[in-house]
Amino acid sequence: MDADEFFKRVSTRSGIHGRDQVIAATASVLQALRARISHDTGDNMAAQLPNEIRELWKSPPTGHPGVEEVEFERMDLDEFLDRIRTTCGLAGRNEAAEVARAVFTTIQEQITPGAADHVASELPEDIREFWEESAPPQRPIESPASRRPRASGVQLRLDRPALEPTRKGPPEGFYTSDEIGPSVATVCRSDAQLRDEILELLQASDEVDASNIEVEVHAGKVTLRGTVTSPYQREAAKRIAKEALGTIEVINYIRLRPSQ
Repeated sequence: MDADEFFKRVSTRSGIHGRDQVIAATASVLQALRARISHDTGDNMAAQLPNEIRELWKSPPTGHPGVEEVEFERMDLDEFLDRIRTTCGLAGRNEAAEVARAVFTTIQEQITPGAADHVASELPEDIREFWEESAPPQRPIESPASRRPRASGVQLRLDRPALEPTRKGPPEGFYTSDEIGPSVATVCRSDAQLRDEILELLQASDEVDASNIEVEVHAGKVTLRGTVTSPYQREAAKRIAKEALGTIEVINYIRLRPSQ
């Protein structure tokens, strides 16, 4: 999805109207989340979002225009929502929860399941539960963290209807994640779509120099070829390709470039 569609979905789910107000609300949630997860995990997530949303992720915190790096902060769900309430000028906690849920759901519609799991793994239990409860119905998270018992006293509002996905059978030449077991979603994707997403993820990653990497996809089976400068980059490329929604298998033929 592009940024306009992202903001439209946040507006529909949160009940906030007006583009400026929706952008401010989205930025508030992103800034609060950015203060709670590592830079690497956050940047990997942001690399999969539309450009305008990615810029909001990188923008200075509200009220601190000269600050570039956001320091890690410990906060529970109440503090997390209170920060959103304050920066958005919302009336109360319930309104802040609706905004946070709207942004969380829309983010998880855009990023890979692996990226969503990485985010969840770094959150405290009550915020993690909120993140996972916000997962869209077509992308339930099946991480070990999602099966842990909920912390006592955590109450989540689940009465707001989610946007329903369009469900239909895949056209000829396409495949669905149902074919690879109890996966995260039913999706219709061509090999070309999967290849383009993997290339985009590789090029956006700070872990890999993708300038000499080629990607081939056949029926969801991904083959990587080319050269990189280190074993770490070789394994990172494989991991990124594996996290793309629809990947069944990754065959890694990437070689190490001789040092000059």
